[in-house]
Amino acid sequence: MNIARTQFVLAAGILLVTGSMARGQGIAVQQPVVQRIGVDTVVSVPDRGSLTLGGVNTAASGSRRSSLFGPGSTYGARTSGSSMSVHVTIHDFEAMDRALLQQGSSTRVRPGGNSRADAAYRQLLSRPRQSAIPTRSQADRLSRSPAKDAPAATDRGAFYLAKARRCEERGEESVAAMFYRMAARYGSSEAAAELAQERRGQ
Repeated sequence: MNIARTQFVLAAGILLVTGSMARGQGIAVQQPVVQRIGVDTVVSVPDRGSLTLGGVNTAASGSRRSSLFGPGSTYGARTSGSSMSVHVTIHDFEAMDRALLQQGSSTRVRPGGNSRADAAYRQLLSRPRQSAIPTRSQADRLSRSPAKDAPAATDRGAFYLAKARRCEERGEESVAAMFYRMAARYGSSEAAAELAQERRGQ
């Protein structure tokens, strides 16, 4: 009887030790929590402005007793928040292109270049621009004497073409492009080909 009681006490002690060891080997696994929030709405926001669309705030708390006869309990709390806003910046690329083109057309030659080329360039810029559409008197004059005006236009085209090539040799690209346009305006096919090649290169 004593032997049986001793065996029972030993078995109970082994079970208690094994149970406590099993509780001590618990592993906590943190799983990811994914939350998604969105707003399906239409708002009006000015250029370089911002607008808050909304937000969500959450809070949670809880307590847990470690065991029935344990030393105490644990307490935890959690708070989270999220908000949504929109920021607007409008880029007017057409206005930017126009400003860049106007800036390029009004660029002056750098000081220290060829003085004769600078003087010619300033003289051309000071001239009033002529309309590409001829007036009635100009059309009548051209219709009456087409053979007389044709050589003059050809000579001017060759003159501006030669100036453009000289400027291009000196590295004055902007002045050369201006003379190429003048030569093409007076009927120079070579100047028109140079301008077309430059546009394709851009």
